[in-house]
Amino acid sequence: MLVSPTPSCGWAAPVAWILSFGVLLVSGQGAAADEPDTGPRAAAWSRVQQALDEGKPRSAAEALAGLEQSATADRAWGEVARAIAT
Repeated sequence: MLVSPTPSCGWAAPVAWILSFGVLLVSGQGAAADEPDTGPRAAAWSRVQQALDEGKPRSAAEALAGLEQSATADRAWGEVARAIAT
């Protein structure tokens, strides 16, 4: 008897598609521009890390909000995702 690598129910294909799309979205176009350590927002990312290290979550959240807006305007989706997740 052969075993199918995916379940036979109807949810497997849409879930695989969504996961694939998410990976493409995060790692897609302009990956070099999305690098937070070398990109145009590197200084802002270091301010976020410094605020977190100093135990200042409000300052970090304010900096992250600005980063998210800036990255969204530049369509730097990897940085948008990182700002949301941080």
